[in-house]
Amino acid sequence: MAQRIQDHGPITLPMPEKEIFYRLGGRAGKSGMSEAFLAEYRQICREAFALCEARGRTRVLDICHRLDEGVILSSGELLKGRQFAAMLENCDKVWCAAATVGRRIVEARDAQTSVTAKSIYDAVGSECAEKAIEFLHGEAIRSSLRRGEIVSLKRYSPGYGDMPLETQKIFFHLLQLEELDLTLTNENFIVPEKTVTAWAGITGLGGNRQ
Repeated sequence: MAQRIQDHGPITLPMPEKEIFYRLGGRAGKSGMSEAFLAEYRQICREAFALCEARGRTRVLDICHRLDEGVILSSGELLKGRQFAAMLENCDKVWCAAATVGRRIVEARDAQTSVTAKSIYDAVGSECAEKAIEFLHGEAIRSSLRRGEIVSLKRYSPGYGDMPLETQKIFFHLLQLEELDLTLTNENFIVPEKTVTAWAGITGLGGNRQ
């Protein structure tokens, strides 16, 4: 039986400075950057981070049928992807999640006139969205153990492997993402773009952990 949608947010995250720096091509301690530039970089990071508004939604659904090309959920949707179906071989449920950091960070990035500042804003938004989905995944793993279940450590997202990007439509339907002020383009891209969606398998204790 499908569980109700669960809202999460606002999600409090530490600024992932190390990950942001790596995304921008830097190497901590070996960047060759001047102290003045690093100070400016960190200030821009803080300004961008202040605009991130992390929120998310999650839901758990049963797997009803298994096909060669995917799995059918209790809600009736077919999740396509042979690799994804193989990952769910020992699972009887799926965890469905979406996390976003909102529109303000994207709008502020687009308003920057400096290429450097625009790149930093973009990196901050991307890394914070990743941290938000990691937070939701971690919460799901911890709470599932209390129910005698295990959420897989692996996550699977549309557009990766053999899962088509059009699977984003299923996220919008199952999680009612328009209520998070998200929209879906005709090309199946989520707006604002600093949004991450993911599936994970769920099995009872004693099953094979993915």
